[in-house]
Amino acid sequence: FPSHDTLFDIQIVRGEHYRNQGRRLVIRSTPLFPERGHILDRNMENLTYNAADGVANRRIYPHGYLAGQVIGYTGKDNEGLAGIEKRFNSHLRGTEGWQKLDRFSLSGIVEHPQDGHNVVLTIDRKIQYIVDAALREGVGRTGAVRGTAIVSNPATGEILAMSNYPFIDPNNPSQSLD
Repeated sequence: FPSHDTLFDIQIVRGEHYRNQGRRLVIRSTPLFPERGHILDRNMENLTYNAADGVANRRIYPHGYLAGQVIGYTGKDNEGLAGIEKRFNSHLRGTEGWQKLDRFSLSGIVEHPQDGHNVVLTIDRKIQYIVDAALREGVGRTGAVRGTAIVSNPATGEILAMSNYPFIDPNNPSQSLD
């Protein structure tokens, strides 16, 4: 049997410490990740997708380098690091939820994640492809190292395409594409 002083120490002096340890063993908290909002062109065509990667989502850019510098990219933690992804990160990201589960009774509470919101650009994917091809050809023809092209609607000022060469593929932002 433990001595009286030891029980006093366990229950009174270090009691809060042991109660917290017990709670951690009984209750498991699991994060629930939201789906990141999509970036769409003016015709509501997706310029981004989310793919399930374990518990979290991974960002996919289905058109590769198309408007890569404008769209930007996310890091491994799904946080925006450049372009629209960074500028509107708080809008796109959503809010993480959680689930607390009592391991013995299997009862628990859930705070559902709030998915991110979509961002719609004035860029037209089809016009962007044409501009990218023309820019690549023009840079190659002139021997330039870099190039930029912007197409806007003169009546509204909307940007229909914006391209920078060399291109960047948001799926692999560390490598520029020549």
